[in-house]
Amino acid sequence: MDMIQVILECSSSITDWPSSTRAELGAILSAILVLQTGQRANIFTDSQAAIDSINHTRINLTNGKNKIRIWCKSNNYSIISSIINLIDSKHLEIKLIKVKGHSGVKGNEEADRVAKNDTGKSTCITINDSQQKDLKYDLYWDGKRVDRHIRKFIDNLCGSALEASWSFNRTHRTIFQDTTHMIEEKVTWAIFKKNTGFNCTTTTVNNNFIKHLKLTNNLLPTLEIMKERRYDLYGDVKCRLCLVENEDDDHIIYCQQLRDKWLIMANNTINKCEQMLKDFLSKKEYIQLNQEDIQQLHLWNRNFFVHTTGFNQELPIPFVHLMLRNLFPKGRYRELRSIVKSEKATLTIASLFLEMFITEFYKVIWQPRCDIVADWERTKGIKKQDLRKKISAQQRIVYERIPTQQVEDVNFTEYFYEFPI
Repeated sequence: MDMIQVILECSSSITDWPSSTRAELGAILSAILVLQTGQRANIFTDSQAAIDSINHTRINLTNGKNKIRIWCKSNNYSIISSIINLIDSKHLEIKLIKVKGHSGVKGNEEADRVAKNDTGKSTCITINDSQQKDLKYDLYWDGKRVDRHIRKFIDNLCGSALEASWSFNRTHRTIFQDTTHMIEEKVTWAIFKKNTGFNCTTTTVNNNFIKHLKLTNNLLPTLEIMKERRYDLYGDVKCRLCLVENEDDDHIIYCQQLRDKWLIMANNTINKCEQMLKDFLSKKEYIQLNQEDIQQLHLWNRNFFVHTTGFNQELPIPFVHLMLRNLFPKGRYRELRSIVKSEKATLTIASLFLEMFITEFYKVIWQPRCDIVADWERTKGIKKQDLRKKISAQQRIVYERIPTQQVEDVNFTEYFYEFPI
């Protein structure tokens, strides 16, 4: 290839659905467009994905598979179908050859140079519907051809709409609009992903998902929520621990009878995370740290719940108002990221830490509280079948709870500090 003389060079752009494979397919299409009928040509490219997408599609089409299904499951199908249509209609003999990228191959280096130098050109490849093979229709969204696996595109579109609707509902509006600088959302989504879909194979995993979901959506069956559902059974019942305040999610944080429990829970979380970090560090394929970084990592864990200047001292432990909503504080995430360097390892450790925190919450605080409430319900003659029984609108007593105002005084400002060595 070193002796090849460059006769002509050209460049253009291709719009929508940006990817390196799409650009390579556009370059292959450009080369085929200038070939005359019946010609033979070798086309060199450094994209194996582009070669495979063309070859696999041609094989599937000749094997008698459903053509519409093939195209609807393909990415960049408009370009691939145009390439195949040109090859067949012009009776071309095309051989696609893979070359190693960035390895000194002259032709490939020249192509990269031209592509980089002419990024500002306005020449653009546009494919008309009539230039495609087998396709009599196209799917458009927002005026653009959906040049993607159609079913996956629709799934992603519906999922995005659902997530946007969920994040802007009454429960989450303030979090995702006003406090995104405080929380690392990817930790919450990683935990949900771990406990849903193909990962949800046991009742234990499903129970974990339900626990996290209830916390995120403020759906723990506190006495205030139970009064909203069945005021005729619960009346004006107060917290069964302090017997003074209404029990909602905020009161669980501030109830004086639970302050020691929160400290126990924090210590349990730190101790379990300490063991988790030792196991994690022993697996060299996951993470490799020097001795100083290992020491910093353990200090990060031990100092996680240490009160620092600026945090609301009325909170039993720092960040509890976030973590009880299945949210991880962004400041602590950044500190962890600066220690372990790897984004994947940071996300894994943060997710495990938050999972341990929530597990300890259910074990140390919520389950004992539920036992006390269950004893009270028995004394009042409230049975599970009573709660399942539907009552008419005329019998229902409307109860509107007044949210606890204590958390509004919380200073949400992030504070960062260096760990002592």
